[in-house]
Amino acid sequence: MSHLVAKVEELLLEGPLDAICSATVIYQTMTRNFLLPYDDVQKIVEIAVKSSLVRINDSQRKESVMEVLSEVSNNRYIDIRYCAN
Repeated sequence: MSHLVAKVEELLLEGPLDAICSATVIYQTMTRNFLLPYDDVQKIVEIAVKSSLVRINDSQRKESVMEVLSEVSNNRYIDIRYCAN
C-alpha cells in the first residue's frame, strides 16, 4: 500500500494542476486494472493528501489537493467505479 501512497503523493506534489482531481488520484491507486475497495482507496488518499499538504507552499496547488479529499469522500469513487466496468 505504501507504493500506492507514494504514487498519489507524486501526482499531488508534482503533477499538473489540471490533473489533480479525484479521478486521477483514484486511477493512481489501481493495480493491473483492478479498482481497490473504497475504504482502501479512501485511506490511501487521506494519507497522501495529509502528507502532501505539509510540503506544498503554492496556495493554488494546496487548494486543489484539499478538494481531492472531499471529492473522494463524496462518492466520486462510485462514479468512477461505474465507468470502469
